[in-house]
Amino acid sequence: MNAAAFAQPMMKYYGLKSTVISDFMMHATGIFLLTSMVALIYVARTQPDATLHRFTFAQMIGAFSRITVMSCHGAKSRIGGLQVTKELALGSKVGLLTFFLLAESQRATTRVTPMRNFITDSKTVKQKIIAASLLMELYYILMLHFGDATVAGWFSSKIKATDYISIHWCATIGFLRWMTTMKMFTILPEESLGTVAKFHAVDNLMALYMMRKHVAAFKAAEFTKHFTMTVARLGATLFAAM
Repeated sequence: MNAAAFAQPMMKYYGLKSTVISDFMMHATGIFLLTSMVALIYVARTQPDATLHRFTFAQMIGAFSRITVMSCHGAKSRIGGLQVTKELALGSKVGLLTFFLLAESQRATTRVTPMRNFITDSKTVKQKIIAASLLMELYYILMLHFGDATVAGWFSSKIKATDYISIHWCATIGFLRWMTTMKMFTILPEESLGTVAKFHAVDNLMALYMMRKHVAAFKAAEFTKHFTMTVARLGATLFAAM
Protein backbone atom coordinates (compact mmCIF):
# COMPACT_ATOMS: atom_id res chain seq x y z
CA MET A 1 0.00 0.00 0.00
CA ASN A 2 1.45 3.38 -0.94
CA ALA A 3 1.67 6.48 1.21
CA ALA A 4 -1.03 8.24 -0.80
CA ALA A 5 -3.62 5.95 0.74
CA PHE A 6 -2.96 7.46 4.15
CA ALA A 7 -3.50 10.97 2.75
CA GLN A 8 -7.12 10.25 1.90
CA PRO A 9 -8.66 10.88 5.35
CA MET A 10 -7.27 14.44 5.58
CA MET A 11 -8.42 15.25 2.05
CA LYS A 12 -11.81 13.51 2.39
CA TYR A 13 -12.79 14.92 5.76
CA TYR A 14 -10.92 18.22 5.83
CA GLY A 15 -9.97 19.05 2.25
CA LEU A 16 -6.30 19.30 3.29
CA LYS A 17 -3.15 17.84 1.82
CA SER A 18 -1.37 15.40 4.08
CA THR A 19 1.89 16.05 5.90
CA VAL A 20 4.46 13.68 7.41
CA ILE A 21 2.77 14.18 10.79
CA SER A 22 -0.82 13.74 9.64
CA ASP A 23 0.10 10.60 7.66
CA PHE A 24 1.56 9.05 10.79
CA MET A 25 -1.30 10.08 13.05
CA MET A 26 -4.06 8.97 10.70
CA HIS A 27 -2.36 5.64 10.13
CA ALA A 28 -2.04 5.18 13.89
CA THR A 29 -5.73 6.07 14.31
CA GLY A 30 -6.70 3.33 11.87
CA ILE A 31 -4.53 0.76 13.65
CA PHE A 32 -6.03 1.76 17.01
CA LEU A 33 -9.53 1.24 15.62
CA LEU A 34 -8.62 -2.13 14.12
CA THR A 35 -7.01 -3.54 17.27
CA SER A 36 -9.87 -2.20 19.42
CA MET A 37 -12.43 -3.87 17.16
CA VAL A 38 -10.68 -7.26 17.30
CA ALA A 39 -10.40 -7.09 21.10
CA LEU A 40 -14.05 -6.10 21.51
CA ILE A 41 -15.21 -8.92 19.23
CA TYR A 42 -13.30 -11.34 21.44
CA VAL A 43 -14.92 -9.87 24.57
CA ALA A 44 -18.41 -9.94 23.02
CA ARG A 45 -18.07 -13.60 22.05
CA THR A 46 -16.58 -14.90 25.31
CA GLN A 47 -17.84 -12.83 28.24
CA PRO A 48 -21.16 -12.76 30.18
CA ASP A 49 -23.58 -9.83 30.12
CA ALA A 50 -22.37 -8.45 33.45
CA THR A 51 -18.90 -8.01 31.91
CA LEU A 52 -20.20 -6.65 28.62
CA HIS A 53 -21.97 -3.83 30.48
CA ARG A 54 -18.57 -2.57 31.66
CA PHE A 55 -17.33 -2.38 28.09
CA THR A 56 -20.55 -0.73 26.92
CA PHE A 57 -20.00 2.13 29.36
CA ALA A 58 -16.49 2.58 27.94
CA GLN A 59 -17.84 2.65 24.38
CA MET A 60 -20.35 5.33 25.38
CA ILE A 61 -17.41 7.48 26.50
CA GLY A 62 -15.67 6.72 23.21
CA ALA A 63 -18.71 7.63 21.10
CA PHE A 64 -19.16 10.98 22.83
CA SER A 65 -15.43 11.69 22.62
CA ARG A 66 -15.57 11.29 18.84
CA ILE A 67 -18.51 13.68 18.65
CA THR A 68 -16.55 16.18 20.76
CA VAL A 69 -13.53 16.08 18.43
CA MET A 70 -15.76 16.71 15.41
CA SER A 71 -17.68 19.54 17.05
CA CYS A 72 -14.48 21.24 18.28
CA HIS A 73 -13.05 21.34 14.76
CA GLY A 74 -16.32 22.63 13.35
CA ALA A 75 -17.63 22.69 9.79
CA LYS A 76 -16.26 24.64 6.84
CA SER A 77 -19.70 26.20 6.40
CA ARG A 78 -19.14 28.00 9.70
CA ILE A 79 -16.53 30.67 10.27
CA GLY A 80 -13.26 29.11 11.30
CA GLY A 81 -14.48 25.51 10.88
CA LEU A 82 -12.20 22.87 9.40
CA GLN A 83 -14.22 19.79 8.54
CA VAL A 84 -16.08 19.24 5.27
CA THR A 85 -19.66 20.11 6.20
CA LYS A 86 -21.40 16.99 4.90
CA GLU A 87 -18.82 14.76 6.60
CA LEU A 88 -19.30 16.56 9.93
CA ALA A 89 -23.08 16.22 9.67
CA LEU A 90 -22.90 12.50 8.88
CA GLY A 91 -20.21 11.76 11.48
CA SER A 92 -22.08 13.61 14.22
CA LYS A 93 -25.30 11.75 13.49
CA VAL A 94 -23.54 8.38 13.52
CA GLY A 95 -21.78 9.27 16.78
CA LEU A 96 -24.98 10.39 18.49
CA LEU A 97 -26.92 7.37 17.27
CA THR A 98 -24.18 5.06 18.57
CA PHE A 99 -24.19 6.82 21.93
CA PHE A 100 -27.96 6.58 22.39
CA LEU A 101 -28.13 2.95 21.25
CA LEU A 102 -25.43 2.02 23.74
CA ALA A 103 -27.20 3.97 26.47
CA GLU A 104 -30.50 2.27 25.66
CA SER A 105 -28.84 -1.15 25.95
CA GLN A 106 -28.07 -0.34 29.59
CA ARG A 107 -31.67 0.34 30.58
CA ALA A 108 -32.18 -3.06 32.21
CA THR A 109 -28.71 -3.35 33.72
CA THR A 110 -28.89 -4.74 37.25
CA ARG A 111 -25.28 -5.69 37.94
CA VAL A 112 -21.80 -5.43 36.49
CA THR A 113 -18.65 -7.51 36.96
CA PRO A 114 -16.32 -6.12 39.66
CA MET A 115 -13.34 -4.22 38.31
CA ARG A 116 -9.83 -4.43 39.80
CA ASN A 117 -7.46 -1.46 40.14
CA PHE A 118 -4.90 -2.04 37.41
CA ILE A 119 -2.07 -0.64 39.54
CA THR A 120 -2.67 -1.51 43.19
CA ASP A 121 -4.26 -4.90 42.47
CA SER A 122 -1.40 -6.06 40.24
CA LYS A 123 0.42 -8.52 42.51
CA THR A 124 2.25 -11.00 40.29
CA VAL A 125 5.22 -10.23 38.04
CA LYS A 126 3.15 -10.72 34.88
CA GLN A 127 0.39 -8.44 36.18
CA LYS A 128 2.96 -5.77 37.03
CA ILE A 129 4.44 -6.04 33.53
CA ILE A 130 1.09 -5.39 31.88
CA ALA A 131 0.31 -2.56 34.32
CA ALA A 132 3.69 -0.92 33.58
CA SER A 133 3.16 -1.24 29.82
CA LEU A 134 -0.32 0.29 30.13
CA LEU A 135 1.11 3.22 32.11
CA MET A 136 3.74 3.83 29.43
CA GLU A 137 1.10 3.76 26.72
CA LEU A 138 -1.07 6.14 28.73
CA TYR A 139 1.89 8.54 28.95
CA TYR A 140 2.03 8.81 25.15
CA ILE A 141 -1.72 9.32 24.88
CA LEU A 142 -1.69 12.06 27.52
CA MET A 143 1.22 13.78 25.78
CA LEU A 144 -0.83 13.89 22.59
CA HIS A 145 -3.95 15.00 24.45
CA PHE A 146 -2.49 17.66 26.70
CA GLY A 147 1.24 18.02 26.07
CA ASP A 148 2.80 20.30 23.51
CA ALA A 149 4.14 17.81 20.98
CA THR A 150 6.34 20.51 19.46
CA VAL A 151 8.08 21.23 22.77
CA ALA A 152 8.46 17.48 23.36
CA GLY A 153 10.66 17.50 20.27
CA TRP A 154 9.64 14.12 18.91
CA PHE A 155 9.00 15.03 15.31
CA SER A 156 11.31 15.88 12.44
CA SER A 157 9.21 18.66 10.95
CA LYS A 158 7.45 21.66 12.42
CA ILE A 159 3.89 20.84 13.37
CA LYS A 160 1.31 22.86 11.45
CA ALA A 161 -1.89 24.07 13.07
CA THR A 162 -3.89 21.69 10.90
CA ASP A 163 -1.71 18.75 12.01
CA TYR A 164 -3.39 18.97 15.39
CA ILE A 165 -6.57 17.67 13.75
CA SER A 166 -4.91 14.32 13.15
CA ILE A 167 -3.15 14.44 16.53
CA HIS A 168 -6.50 14.95 18.29
CA TRP A 169 -8.03 12.03 16.43
CA CYS A 170 -5.07 9.78 17.19
CA ALA A 171 -5.14 10.68 20.89
CA THR A 172 -8.91 10.15 21.15
CA ILE A 173 -9.01 6.77 19.40
CA GLY A 174 -5.76 5.77 21.09
CA PHE A 175 -7.34 6.38 24.48
CA LEU A 176 -10.33 4.26 23.47
CA ARG A 177 -7.99 1.40 22.55
CA TRP A 178 -6.05 1.87 25.81
CA MET A 179 -9.29 1.83 27.80
CA THR A 180 -10.35 -1.40 26.07
CA THR A 181 -7.06 -3.13 26.98
CA MET A 182 -7.15 -1.77 30.53
CA LYS A 183 -10.69 -3.04 31.06
CA MET A 184 -9.80 -6.46 29.67
CA PHE A 185 -6.91 -6.55 32.16
CA THR A 186 -8.99 -5.49 35.17
CA ILE A 187 -12.35 -7.14 34.47
CA LEU A 188 -11.71 -10.45 32.77
CA PRO A 189 -10.98 -13.44 35.06
CA GLU A 190 -7.37 -13.77 36.20
CA GLU A 191 -6.99 -16.98 34.20
CA SER A 192 -7.45 -14.82 31.08
CA LEU A 193 -4.26 -12.86 31.86
CA GLY A 194 -2.29 -14.68 29.16
CA THR A 195 -4.91 -13.80 26.54
CA VAL A 196 -4.95 -10.15 27.60
CA ALA A 197 -1.14 -10.09 27.40
CA LYS A 198 -1.29 -11.50 23.86
CA PHE A 199 -3.70 -8.76 22.78
CA HIS A 200 -1.45 -6.13 24.35
CA ALA A 201 1.61 -7.67 22.71
CA VAL A 202 -0.14 -7.23 19.36
CA ASP A 203 -0.80 -3.60 20.30
CA ASN A 204 2.91 -3.09 20.92
CA LEU A 205 3.87 -4.93 17.74
CA MET A 206 1.58 -2.68 15.70
CA ALA A 207 3.12 0.36 17.39
CA LEU A 208 6.54 -0.79 16.17
CA TYR A 209 5.14 -1.27 12.68
CA MET A 210 3.69 2.24 12.65
CA MET A 211 6.90 3.81 13.90
CA ARG A 212 9.03 1.92 11.37
CA LYS A 213 6.60 2.76 8.56
CA HIS A 214 6.72 6.46 9.45
CA VAL A 215 10.31 6.78 10.62
CA ALA A 216 10.58 10.04 8.62
CA ALA A 217 8.15 11.68 11.04
CA PHE A 218 10.66 11.41 13.91
CA LYS A 219 13.95 13.01 14.73
CA ALA A 220 16.60 10.28 14.52
CA ALA A 221 17.44 10.28 18.24
CA GLU A 222 13.77 10.37 19.25
CA PHE A 223 12.95 7.47 16.94
CA THR A 224 15.70 5.34 18.45
CA LYS A 225 14.58 6.15 21.99
CA HIS A 226 10.87 5.47 21.52
CA PHE A 227 11.38 2.47 19.23
CA THR A 228 13.69 0.86 21.80
CA MET A 229 11.17 1.48 24.58
CA THR A 230 8.43 -0.13 22.52
CA VAL A 231 10.61 -3.15 21.73
CA ALA A 232 11.12 -3.55 25.48
CA ARG A 233 7.37 -3.36 26.05
CA LEU A 234 6.78 -5.96 23.36
CA GLY A 235 9.31 -8.34 24.89
CA ALA A 236 7.84 -7.88 28.36
CA THR A 237 4.26 -8.47 27.24
CA LEU A 238 5.28 -11.58 25.29
CA PHE A 239 6.83 -12.89 28.52
CA ALA A 240 3.58 -12.10 30.35
CA ALA A 241 1.66 -14.01 27.66
CA MET A 242 3.61 -17.22 28.31
